[in-house]
Amino acid sequence: MVVFTACSSSDDDNVTELNSLVGTEWYSPDDGDGARFLSFEENKYIFVVNYKGKTDGNSGTYTYNPPYVTLKQTFPKDGESEQGRVYGEKLTIGEITYQKR
Repeated sequence: MVVFTACSSSDDDNVTELNSLVGTEWYSPDDGDGARFLSFEENKYIFVVNYKGKTDGNSGTYTYNPPYVTLKQTFPKDGESEQGRVYGEKLTIGEITYQKR
């Protein structure tokens, strides 16, 4: 008896890509620097961090070219931008990974 098996070298095969971020909310649990929340509206994002009972955040505009998102902050550091990647139910920006809610 001969059995052949194959394994995919990529985890991308079973991941559904989001076509739009509008109306989505994302959460990253407290890793010592606070719990983070990120939500997307039409062309606008809102970021909130809760740390030791205090809330802070910012907002700005974004562009989404699946799977990549670019956030451009409007306050407090006008023009500062960050890039991230959506992978299924996860969004990674820098070293922070968010889970879709």
